[in-house]
Amino acid sequence: MAQQIILENFHNGGLASTSVQLSPNTLFRAEGFDMQSEPGILKTSLSLVSEVANPTAIVNKILFCSDNNAYIFGNSGYLNKRTSAGTYSQPYTTAGWSGNLMNAVEFNGYIYFCNATTLYRYQIGAANWDGITAFATFAIGNAGYHPMYVFLDQLYIGDGRYVHNVDSTNTYNSSVFDAKTPNVITSIISNGYSLLMGTTKTNTNINSVNLYEWDMVSPNYCNMVYTVNEPIVNGMFYNGDTVLISAGYQGSFYQLSGMRLQKIEQIQYSINSTWGYGGSRIITMQPNSFFEKDGIGHFGVSSGGATNEFSYGIYSFGNGKSGSPIILSNPYLLSELGVAELIITACAYNQYTNTLLVAWYNAVSGDINIDAMASGGYRQINWKIQTGWITNNAQFGKKIKLTIPYRKCSSSYDCIGTLTNKSGTEHIFGLVKDTERNCFYTTVDADSVDSFYITFEWGSTAPNTTGLEIEKIIIDII
Repeated sequence: MAQQIILENFHNGGLASTSVQLSPNTLFRAEGFDMQSEPGILKTSLSLVSEVANPTAIVNKILFCSDNNAYIFGNSGYLNKRTSAGTYSQPYTTAGWSGNLMNAVEFNGYIYFCNATTLYRYQIGAANWDGITAFATFAIGNAGYHPMYVFLDQLYIGDGRYVHNVDSTNTYNSSVFDAKTPNVITSIISNGYSLLMGTTKTNTNINSVNLYEWDMVSPNYCNMVYTVNEPIVNGMFYNGDTVLISAGYQGSFYQLSGMRLQKIEQIQYSINSTWGYGGSRIITMQPNSFFEKDGIGHFGVSSGGATNEFSYGIYSFGNGKSGSPIILSNPYLLSELGVAELIITACAYNQYTNTLLVAWYNAVSGDINIDAMASGGYRQINWKIQTGWITNNAQFGKKIKLTIPYRKCSSSYDCIGTLTNKSGTEHIFGLVKDTERNCFYTTVDADSVDSFYITFEWGSTAPNTTGLEIEKIIIDII
């Protein structure tokens, strides 16, 4: 007796929230794959390549500006300009600012940017950035978070427990909202009519934090205060009629719809274990690593000291089309893989030029990098697919027949795989590429298939524009 399992339509399931293969529409890992742009097709994403190796400081913010340039802000007063052609230069002779530049936003004809204590501004179109002096001094001077958000012709800036404001006349107003001690505002977004402000706390042990919904009027009153059972709100996306929230250090995602806040997803840590609460088993999302692309929220997933059991890179969470499910995916890998402690510090996307920039550094070696989406339409080559654990009834056979029908496949692509059973034994195999029937296939004769998972990876390194577009994965236990 044979058993057939067909995994397909991953736009309906995305990455699984469990290490067990419970749904035919999910995968445990799909590194470097676009799961949403075309329903029913799993395709390799455009690759990211190194554009600037070892800039002189860690980058904290990338800002695409209406003057067709991108501005890069970082530690120790670092500021660079990137043209649309990808050329970098220093746009000033003498800096009128100092310290670690933490955030920046375009508002009302200016670029407002800040370090921990001071707000500066540059008038867009000015010859250079010389002559800039302090525009305002923050009440708290928080060294960790200064979220900036523009809504209804107003700029709002988080600073510790306070929100400050620059109005439509470019007038600075201090402490327009007070979240009270020990709250620290980490992220700000709008739900279309109010401001939502995520927080952390200055306490040593944090069991829960507040999510404030503010009418932008009263300095001490909120429409609603939600409790998030995590130590921090990392970032938020407004997705249609709902708000999607990244929180904590274990990849948790919440949905705020109407007045209901609920946890709906979690990134999985390892195929062999749960997250647990070990000090090294954490991930982080840096404040300026959140961006939107194709109507879907994207964010950088970074190391918190964990091992390589986890896949770092650019993840997405949301739905690009009305009525489609909200799913989690991992579409973009960085230019360097296998970094033990990789920190993605800043990301930005320009929809008009289809330019994606990602700044990251290696916390072990100190190497810093800025990646850009590869020109020429080159597709991801070092991708990875992994199923969850599949349990096989003992009455079925000991052989596994694998078939992967594809719509497109680069001539340089080969596919290799590994079947791992519950005892930890690995069976490494190659797959035959049938270019007439457009599929990969093989049969694996394993010593035990009572419980197993399968990993598929690329088998060549040649850059190409065709990539791989998979229709489904067929597993026959015979």
